[in-house]
Amino acid sequence: MTIDFITGKAGTDHIDGNDWRSINASIIGLDDYVMRLRNELAISVQDSNHVVIDTGMAMLNGGAAHVTAAETVTIQSGTQGQKRNDLVCLRYTKTGDIEKASLVCIKGTPTTGTPADPSYNKASTLLGSTTVHDMPLYRLPLNGITLGTPVKLFRTLDSLASVWDSLTQRITFDRSGTTTVSDPMAIGGQVFSSDQGHLAMVTLRWVNAGSFYSDGWAKTRLARMVGWRATREAIQVCSENVDWDHVSKAFIQCADEWINWMPSGGWQVPENAWHNCSMVFPVERT
Repeated sequence: MTIDFITGKAGTDHIDGNDWRSINASIIGLDDYVMRLRNELAISVQDSNHVVIDTGMAMLNGGAAHVTAAETVTIQSGTQGQKRNDLVCLRYTKTGDIEKASLVCIKGTPTTGTPADPSYNKASTLLGSTTVHDMPLYRLPLNGITLGTPVKLFRTLDSLASVWDSLTQRITFDRSGTTTVSDPMAIGGQVFSSDQGHLAMVTLRWVNAGSFYSDGWAKTRLARMVGWRATREAIQVCSENVDWDHVSKAFIQCADEWINWMPSGGWQVPENAWHNCSMVFPVERT
């Protein structure tokens, strides 16, 4: 049969590593990556003949290899007066039905000129017929018997959660439980994210359906941000169709999760007054 229902019961053993590699590769990518897990296969030099690869997770054409404890890799000694590039690789092997991953050092060719990287096995495991695949992790430059600074060769892949955080997201607002829940209101917001944090941009137009009195700096709750909160208080003056003596005397405030309206002094607000505001402030997930 040429169709495997991978996530269903077939009554026989019908799923193998190639099925899982295909699933992972279709979601994550077809190439080789180090994931943002544990110590991300960081390298440290012990001496001229040994390096240590730290813990982490790699994806080799969709196949997951988990380094659960630091591993030492041995390097053959260099040659006086010559240079050489070696490659530390994460190697996939298949012998019969047995598949394994291991760390290897592929020795380059010594030269008095500019050294080249050694060749390695590039065939994808997704082909099904591949028995050896190498994922280069680091280039090890040797000058004579001295091991230089390792050069990182792999790509690090962010999690889907962090990729989602890097996209612009719409804010959902909840007005339930507020005294203004029945008033006409247009409110919207987006979160813009970067490696520096998250910024929310909120715009609103609220029309109070009935007249009401507010003390100075008393908060009238308008809406609650769902899933986000301000990292510090934000206040912005709002524009309103009110008498001149109250112009620019009311504000929209964001405190924690709440968007509030508040005047700077006691005020009998007339019915059908509208209040417009746009504001930008830093936020974090709740």
